[in-house]
Amino acid sequence: MRRFSDVKDFSNIECLDLGCGWGNNLRFLKDKGFSYSGVDFSKTAINHCKLNHKNVYCNSVEDMPFPNESFDVAFDRMCIQHNELSKIPKIFSEVHRVLKSSGVFFSILVEKANYNYTTSYLSRDQIEEISSIFSSINLDYIERSYEGGHHIVRANILTAIK
Repeated sequence: MRRFSDVKDFSNIECLDLGCGWGNNLRFLKDKGFSYSGVDFSKTAINHCKLNHKNVYCNSVEDMPFPNESFDVAFDRMCIQHNELSKIPKIFSEVHRVLKSSGVFFSILVEKANYNYTTSYLSRDQIEEISSIFSSINLDYIERSYEGGHHIVRANILTAIK
């Protein structure tokens, strides 16, 4: 959100939280005064979010219920990676569709980990290829270990501009 650090009134900045889960990012957006929507496939999570938030939708990120060019920002905090690898290009296309011109897409995508649940591990090259629909991309990474260094997680951090 550093991109908007000079903005005094966030209410005209439309944000989309992909895989909003229990709403912790939505709470931040609401508290800061952003206009926001969230989407998650979990009915339980969406029902929980509806207690404190409007504009939350129980839906797949593969086919979102928003008009073209609705959002200034879309962010994915490790939601997209929990889809089948074959579906991820379609999801990126869908994010691209709902972003306004010059809109920003932030995504964290795991490249390496030992998760015990469905995860599509994406290499830097795969992310660059899938992201080629955007006019500009920046790809960084973070790496950390846990359990005394026995497990290593490497995640790519994508910032893409439509």
